[in-house]
Amino acid sequence: MNTRPWNFLVQSLCTVAVVALLISTSGCKRKSAPPPSPPPLKPVNITVEIHVYSMLRTQAVETVLGQPTGTDFANVLKTVQALVTEKKATLVATPTLTTMSGQRAVIESILEHKFPTEFDPPQIPQTFGGTTTKVTKTTTVTEEKTTFPMTPTTPTAFEVRNMGLTLECEPVASDDRKEITINLVPQTVALQRTVKYKTANGGEIEQPEFYTKKITTSVMVKNGGVAFLGTLEPDRAMSKDEDLTEVLFLRATVR
Repeated sequence: MNTRPWNFLVQSLCTVAVVALLISTSGCKRKSAPPPSPPPLKPVNITVEIHVYSMLRTQAVETVLGQPTGTDFANVLKTVQALVTEKKATLVATPTLTTMSGQRAVIESILEHKFPTEFDPPQIPQTFGGTTTKVTKTTTVTEEKTTFPMTPTTPTAFEVRNMGLTLECEPVASDDRKEITINLVPQTVALQRTVKYKTANGGEIEQPEFYTKKITTSVMVKNGGVAFLGTLEPDRAMSKDEDLTEVLFLRATVR
């Protein structure tokens, strides 16, 4: 019996199977497993401190403003704190608050001052009359007097102004927690004086004048680092020494 045809058929089928297998697997690369996802970042708390110092203007220029670029203001802050110990500078305020990264926070130390902003003019009502009688030894005299009672200027609307210290900030920590970006607004409002304005009927209306010290800024500091925010001029009307100025520092720390 001739087995050649059968051998040839078997070989052909094997060849076809191998070719089909090669074609089906050609161009297909083995896919590697995706890298594991990093664990979600845990929320962190950030503490923001503002240090306000009052000192002579010339001293502020020499100690703070005259520093070169790249100065580590943590060392400058230590120098200013030493001046406070030597009674050459004064610590004015140190508002401090803690909030979560990315959350806005506000701290207030204020006194609400309410004052009128709108008034009704004085009103003159109807004329009122009255009589008086005078008796002497010989005669009796009756006198008639006319009066004009007047309603004074009346407040009809009021406004409230917060006096004192307010700190508003929104800190955001970087993913590695090494840097902190902060949007902040430190502000101080004080009642400077009360001004009297004359009215048409000869009366007076008192209105307050406020003195505001405010910085609106954004800074980036290293975790635990110190930044210099700027200077503020004190209220000259209430300051005994016109040569004073105030310097502000910021320290931010991830807790």
